Amino acid sequence: MALTAPQIDKVETSLKTGSYRTDPYPTYRTLRTEAPVYHSPAWNGWVVTRHADVETVLNHPEQFTAVGRLSKSIEHLDQEVLRQIEPSVAQFAAGLQHTDPPDHTRIHKLVNRALTPAVVNRMADQIQAFADELLAPVLPTGQCDLIQDFAEPLPVRVLGHLFGFTAEECERFRRWDDDFVALLGSRSGCPNAVGQARDSVAAQSAWLAEVTQRRRREPRDDLFGMLVQGLDSGQLLNAAELHGTYVAILIGGHETTTGLISSAMMWLARHPDQRDRLRKDPALMPVAIEEFLRYESPLQIISRVATETSTLGGVTLPKGDLVMAMLGAANRDDAVFKDPDRLDITRRPNRHVAFGSGVHFCIGAQLARVEARVALTTLLRHMPDFRVTAPQMAWRRNDIFRVLESLPVSFEAVP
Repeated sequence: MALTAPQIDKVETSLKTGSYRTDPYPTYRTLRTEAPVYHSPAWNGWVVTRHADVETVLNHPEQFTAVGRLSKSIEHLDQEVLRQIEPSVAQFAAGLQHTDPPDHTRIHKLVNRALTPAVVNRMADQIQAFADELLAPVLPTGQCDLIQDFAEPLPVRVLGHLFGFTAEECERFRRWDDDFVALLGSRSGCPNAVGQARDSVAAQSAWLAEVTQRRRREPRDDLFGMLVQGLDSGQLLNAAELHGTYVAILIGGHETTTGLISSAMMWLARHPDQRDRLRKDPALMPVAIEEFLRYESPLQIISRVATETSTLGGVTLPKGDLVMAMLGAANRDDAVFKDPDRLDITRRPNRHVAFGSGVHFCIGAQLARVEARVALTTLLRHMPDFRVTAPQMAWRRNDIFRVLESLPVSFEAVP
């Protein structure tokens, strides 16, 4: 199997310009069928699209490491851009998502105490309160932008509650997060976000140092306080591990949950039969959420670095090369999922890899599921017959996270 010259030109143009973002699945299908382990000059690395190969990359850190992946992932940027951003990025290139065992095991053990299923389930009432508060001003109007008014601020508030931050601090870290993610996700069609991202990363680093000192003076029983205690007790080796772990939880818990809630609502609007079934049988919600995660994976790419020259899918990968496990492609693999391009909220089994796999399986997966359950149940209760009012959906200029720009809806006003 190999791509023809015209296919290569089409794929490379799509990846380089970002045009595939409108609908990435035809590109994924071509790669999965003809070149499942494909070297892309546009992305400066190997694009892996089959479910089995993606699991191999994610489940074997001794062969595909998370260490150094952040720096490797931005090598494609202009040298002047790298010069500006590298010192700031280096501050976040450690921690939970940038280490492998045994370091990852040590950090995971610390963070997991704040994110056990029991702890997360007890947060459901607080998440419900946030959801009700966000919807209160828009329900009487009969219209809103589900991204701006709900799907984006909800996870920010939940993360703020988890970390122990004020509403003002939540808004500040949301802006910093957006700027940083815009740069990291600009593998194709780099936006003019370099200076903004550099300044935001520097500001966030200074703020984190300030908050660390504040938590030492005034210890608190929240996740950031736990990270500071871990730093002082030696469970975290340095401030870079604290900062990197904080950013990993923040970005992972913000972007992906926004994407999950909003794309689920968009697809329910486009599949009224599925929406009606879910409204009539709310007990289906947990199964439906797994299908939303599979069907439109909020996290599209997890990158690794090859630790040695090895073979994957019959292709030789040189040591040191960037390897990109394409979650969105793996989750539409017909070798694993029957009729993979069909949304089926009753799908069982559902072996999706939307939360990754192996030792780096998303530590906030349970929190994302609870947030999505509360959010979608609440939205369908208050606006059962909502309509998407935009003629076309636009996706953010980001290759890593798949999140809508906006989702304007109308519904029967609730007095």
